[in-house]
Amino acid sequence: MEPSRKRRLRGEILALVRRLGIGGISVEGIENIYMRAGEHRLADNVGEALHYLADKGYVLIHLERDSFSQVERRLVTISAQGMDLLDRTIDEDPGVWIAD
Repeated sequence: MEPSRKRRLRGEILALVRRLGIGGISVEGIENIYMRAGEHRLADNVGEALHYLADKGYVLIHLERDSFSQVERRLVTISAQGMDLLDRTIDEDPGVWIAD
């Protein structure tokens, strides 16, 4: 995937996680959004994008176990630094596209 598309994917994911609020979304849920939109190539790159965002401190990824089914999933939530990046109150990250 070309660098500009990676940059845009990271920004889209960050904005999506913010819109979903404190409950967050599972990694699989993000992948499914792109799969259902017919963006299979993007769905395949969600893991890499999330790794970048987590390394930069923009998102938090933690394991959550469903109390009924005991199924574990990786839950993604936005950090304060991620919100600041979207709000443009911290320096721009050249690796993340932020929509106007």
